[in-house]
Amino acid sequence: MNYLGSKIKLSSFIYNVISNSVEQKLVDCSFCDLFAGTGVIGNYFHDKVKSIIYNDREYYSFVINSAFYSKVSDEKYRTVLSELNQLEGSDGFIFQQYSELGAAGRLYFSAENGKKIDDIRMDIERRFRSSEIDQDFYILLWLPC
Repeated sequence: MNYLGSKIKLSSFIYNVISNSVEQKLVDCSFCDLFAGTGVIGNYFHDKVKSIIYNDREYYSFVINSAFYSKVSDEKYRTVLSELNQLEGSDGFIFQQYSELGAAGRLYFSAENGKKIDDIRMDIERRFRSSEIDQDFYILLWLPC
């Protein structure tokens, strides 16, 4: 999915300009994706350079680009997601502020989904605070939220 400002359509153009401008082989170079955003340019260069530095002022960019190259195993990720999906739900911030039955009266989520989101958010925080998951895994789990 693209968002407004995505550079995905420019990625091959940027690659060609850089590869024709640099005297060294790109596989021996590091690449810095300035204004990384969702990381589409850095990801395009990922297998073409020695290393990549992602830079952006926005926190969402850090989260997305960290998740792309997470060291968390697929098996562990799927196991924890399954556990999170089994949670019943609880009355918390999202339920109160964004669900149909919450105090704020907003209609972004059904009451059931608002409670489920709250329970998942709290369980992820609990796992992180108790060191059950590390920061890498914590960021990966927050991405779908």
